[in-house]
Amino acid sequence: MDKVLDYSNMTPEEFRAASEKVLEQMASVEQEVRALEEEKKRRASAQVSELVQEAYNKLNEAEKIANEYGIVFSFSPAYGMGGTYYPPRNDDYNDSDDWWYESDEQGWVSSSEQC
Repeated sequence: MDKVLDYSNMTPEEFRAASEKVLEQMASVEQEVRALEEEKKRRASAQVSELVQEAYNKLNEAEKIANEYGIVFSFSPAYGMGGTYYPPRNDDYNDSDDWWYESDEQGWVSSSEQC
């Protein structure tokens, strides 16, 4: 641990030099802290990007399954921010109960478009 400076016996010049050194050390520590915080934020941002990509990958997977079996599904990450996926028409899974089969909807349709 650094020794504690006794400022009481210093000349004004010594005091000024010691104060400047302390200020430089503080600035260096602050810079290190900022760098660490920036690195933490960069890592968190990369992690969020990976998770968002995983979500897109899962939605693509869901679309493929929906296309194969003629399944309509919705995805809403938050109120007012969702949509519904309508698979392409395919007579192999046309069922008279599939109301959407006769509509013009296909692919992703935002919830606001369905109002």
